[in-house]
Amino acid sequence: MLCRLYPTLVMQDGQKPAPARNLGGRPRASTAAPAIRSGLRFWREERELTQTALAAASGIRQDRMSRFENGDALPTLGETDAIAKALQVTMADLYSDDLLRAMRAAAGAA
Repeated sequence: MLCRLYPTLVMQDGQKPAPARNLGGRPRASTAAPAIRSGLRFWREERELTQTALAAASGIRQDRMSRFENGDALPTLGETDAIAKALQVTMADLYSDDLLRAMRAAAGAA
């Protein structure tokens, strides 16, 4: 584990660890992907926006926006900020599963 954190370390057999690779251009597994995916879709639909309209409002390409919603990519901090501003929510709102669950429950009870 330390070898991944400190790549200059040498493994016990004397070999240096291979650099981590990101195959196929896909992001590494992350617990943030499902949260941003559901939050992004929820708020976009709540604001009655299409992916194309949200992409235009946030200055992000539509194909990239689609990858965020599908969980195939994670937005950068700057992209997350632009999306949040376009949706008129905080960045935390995009990742808040508790808020999403409560809002969905309230919508279902109405």
